[in-house]
Amino acid sequence: MPDLEVSIICLNNLLDKNGNTIGHLKKQIEQTIQILLHLGYPPEKIEVIAGRETLKDICCKNKQYLPCHVTDKANVEAALGMKIQLTTNYLFTYFRARGKYVWYIFVNEIILSMLAVLPMKRKLIATTYMNWDWYLRDAEYLGKHRKRQIKKGVNRLDLCITTNPTCTQGKKSVYLPDYFRTEAEKKLYEVPKSDRVASVGLITPGKNVTSVIKLFCKNNIGIPLVVKGRIRDNCLTPSQVAHINRSGKVNVTDCYLQDDDYWRLLAESKFVVVNYNTKIYGNRTSGVLLDGIFVGCIPIAPIEILENNRIKGIGYTNIRQIPNLIEEYRKNNPDMLNDLSIYELEHFVKVLKPFFH
Repeated sequence: MPDLEVSIICLNNLLDKNGNTIGHLKKQIEQTIQILLHLGYPPEKIEVIAGRETLKDICCKNKQYLPCHVTDKANVEAALGMKIQLTTNYLFTYFRARGKYVWYIFVNEIILSMLAVLPMKRKLIATTYMNWDWYLRDAEYLGKHRKRQIKKGVNRLDLCITTNPTCTQGKKSVYLPDYFRTEAEKKLYEVPKSDRVASVGLITPGKNVTSVIKLFCKNNIGIPLVVKGRIRDNCLTPSQVAHINRSGKVNVTDCYLQDDDYWRLLAESKFVVVNYNTKIYGNRTSGVLLDGIFVGCIPIAPIEILENNRIKGIGYTNIRQIPNLIEEYRKNNPDMLNDLSIYELEHFVKVLKPFFH
């Protein structure tokens, strides 16, 4: 029987080959704890179940550890390994979670399928980055049975928190951004900006970073591109990185970005580019996009991604438009300030309070 109030569960704990966490899971868990504390739950009544590396620096009295999935490539073998890991992690939490409320973060179709087949008899909450109606409509590779199963998993939820304002998952859903804005990020907003474009995070085919690098190398845009992040799936070889860096227009660093380096690069850059593949990321949210506007960066991204996230920035339909759009911005200096009021912690608490009380 549950003897705690809330179990926060992250089943999808990804590590790179060096044992570093991938993505923004730590931040999501830390902020979920903060939201619950502001909703009035005492810390001793909250537990977190996630990977040991994910929870390493997170302050929480009640922790249970799940195996992490190590991946440095996106292929069939990696996808199968992740599916097996998610399934075993779900079964562990099914029997071991101690909260009356169970709050899943970073939910994907595999987890929803498990919720459909073997739902916990608790109040179920999930934070999802995906519009599942769109996904099920467009995912032709899924059979009818699998689509029904995922839809059933969504319907099992007592509350579905969608992190994209264009995503609605029925009557039991609310919209909240991926993160609220911290006091540290508010201070970084005032840091003087260098006239450069930053690209941070994993360098993968789906994020199209190499296309931006080629664009800056071939054109005299007038401002440098600084790229920092782990290169995956052989997007760039060491010799290619060395050749790019000799151009003087682009600087690429293949590294795992520590938090301090990540925030410093963003806070000191005037622009941040998020050239994600809209077929993959069109109806998802981006942590980099939010972090950028939190510290005063101007986003450069496909129009579809900016519009779906209701964020002001330099939008394009074709990457080749970027040089002219940057030049136009620098001449006219249009208003690119985003309304950050919905990213305040108080807003998150206000939206969730009716459900928890």
